[in-house]
Amino acid sequence: MLNHYLENYIQNKIELLNILHLNKSITINELFSLFPLSASSINVLIDELNFCLAGLATIKRNRGHLSVSICEDVQLPELYYSIYQDSNVLHCLKYMILNDSNKSFSSFIEERPIAKSTAYRIRKSCGSYLKCI
Repeated sequence: MLNHYLENYIQNKIELLNILHLNKSITINELFSLFPLSASSINVLIDELNFCLAGLATIKRNRGHLSVSICEDVQLPELYYSIYQDSNVLHCLKYMILNDSNKSFSSFIEERPIAKSTAYRIRKSCGSYLKCI
């Protein structure tokens, strides 16, 4: 349920990682049939995932095939955790739940590199999520 409220780019990274993890090696064409994004969008996601998962896993491109190589002693939940760390929605939920000192929402905006309008849309989305659970 929470996944529905997360940013599209976070959802896409998780989905791509899941596809690559389930398929030891997959062709670009097979990936296109499973994951309806453009080639350039997929390439951007792969680059972002490789940056995000540095030291944990690497997505390799080899002659039209993609595969993920997970470092020894690294479990899949650790990869998810690394991806979820980039979610402004999750950071906002954390702020809303753990804000014991009753700081204003402006302090959250100052801590995160996002526009005010984006922050308020995220807060509204978090409120909707919290109401439905």
